[in-house]
Amino acid sequence: MLKVSTLEKKHEEDIKELKLKHENEMKQVKTKHDEDIRVLRQEILMSRTTGAAHAPHVEQQLSPCQESEPDYTWKIANFTRKLAQAKSDNDDGRIESEPFFTSHGYKMKLLVYLNLALYGFAGYMGVYVILMKSVRDGTLPWPFTKRCTFVLGDQQDDLSQRQNVELVLTPSGQEAFKRPRLHENRSRETLIFVKHSTLRTRQYIRNHTVYIKIQCENDMKQVQVKYENDMKQVQSKHDEDVKLLGQKIDLLQAIGAAHAPLAMQFPQLPLHQQEPEPDYTWKIANFTRKLAQAKSGHDDGIIQSEPFFSSHGYKIKLQVQLNEAPRGYAGYMGVYLGLMKSDRDGSLPWPFTKRCTFILVDQQDDLGQRQNIEAALTPSGQENFKRPRQRENGGMGVPQFVKHSILRTREYIRDHAVYIKILVDT
Repeated sequence: MLKVSTLEKKHEEDIKELKLKHENEMKQVKTKHDEDIRVLRQEILMSRTTGAAHAPHVEQQLSPCQESEPDYTWKIANFTRKLAQAKSDNDDGRIESEPFFTSHGYKMKLLVYLNLALYGFAGYMGVYVILMKSVRDGTLPWPFTKRCTFVLGDQQDDLSQRQNVELVLTPSGQEAFKRPRLHENRSRETLIFVKHSTLRTRQYIRNHTVYIKIQCENDMKQVQVKYENDMKQVQSKHDEDVKLLGQKIDLLQAIGAAHAPLAMQFPQLPLHQQEPEPDYTWKIANFTRKLAQAKSGHDDGIIQSEPFFSSHGYKIKLQVQLNEAPRGYAGYMGVYLGLMKSDRDGSLPWPFTKRCTFILVDQQDDLGQRQNIEAALTPSGQENFKRPRQRENGGMGVPQFVKHSILRTREYIRDHAVYIKILVDT
C-alpha cells in the first residue's frame, strides 16, 4: 500500500512538473509572437512615415479569384436606357458620380461620356477623373501623380470567370492634375474606355446597371504586402507551436488516465481565453416575455434583426422563430439567415457559399466558463443562396437550434435578453 502511494505521489509530481513546463513554453511562444507583431507594426508605421518620398513603384496585379479593394465603386443604374437615349439624341450622355476621397486624401469625382461620337470617337464610351478642391489639399503633395486604374466590372456570379475591362491613367504634369484653385479642375484628357459593342457582351450590363471602380496607386502597397505576408508567417508559426504543445498535453492526459485517477485533476485549459470576432451580434431584449407569448399563443414568434453587411460585403438579416411547434419541432427555437439585395451585389461572387456559424451566447462573466451553443449552416446550391432578384431571398437555417428547456439553464438568458452572433467564414 505504501509502494502504491509512493508511485501515485511521484506520478502527481511528474504531472505538475510537465504542466508547469508546458505553461512556460506556451508563455514563451506567446511572448515571441507578440514581440514579432510589435516589430512588424513598428516597421509598417515607419514605412508610412517615409513612404511618400521613398516607396518604389508597384505594378498592380489581380489574381484570378480575387479583386483588390477599390478607392471608389460607382453604380450607374438605368444604364441601358441612358446609353440608348444619348445615341438617339446625338448627345454625349454626360453622367457624374458623387464626390469621394481616395485613400491618399484627394477629393475627386468620376465622369463618363456615354457617347463619344461628338468628339470623333463614334461607338465608344469615355471615362474621366476630375480633381476637386477640399480642406485637405494643404497637406497633400501636388501635382497629383498617382497612377489610376478604371475598372468596368464584369458582373459574373463566379469571380474566377470575370473579365473586367481596365484602363490605366498615368498623370504626367497636365493642368488637370495641379492643385485645384476653383471648386474643381476643368481641363481633362479624353480617355476612350470601352466600345458600345463590348458593353453588350458578357455581364458588363446586368439588370440595366453597370459598375465602374477606380483604384489609385498606393505607394505603400509593396510594404503592406510584405507586412501581411510576415504576419501570416508569424501567425502560422505560432499556431503550429500551439498545436504541438496541445498534442503534448493530450498525450500527457492519456498517460495519466491510464495510470492513475490523478490525471483527472489535470484539466485541459483553453489555449485562448477569447471568442472570435463575429460578423454581427444581435441582442434580443424582452426575450422571456416574447418566448412565453409565442408558446401560449401557439405562434411561431418570428423576430427579425436589422439588416447588416458581412465582412465580405453581403447584405444579410437574421431571423429567429421562438416556437417551432407549428413546423413540427415542438420545444425548439430556430434561427435563420436571409440574403438581401444591395448595391454591392454586382461586385460579389455568387451564389453565396460561405459557411455560417450561429452562436447563442452563454452570458457567464468568466469567459473560460462559457458553454456557447453553436450550429453551422453550409450553403450547397440552394435557390435562396443565389443573387437576390427581389428585395430579399427566403430564409435558410436551423429549425432545431436550441431546446426551450436548455434556454432556461446557465446564463443563455440574462436580464431577460439573449445574444445571438453569426460568424461568416473568410
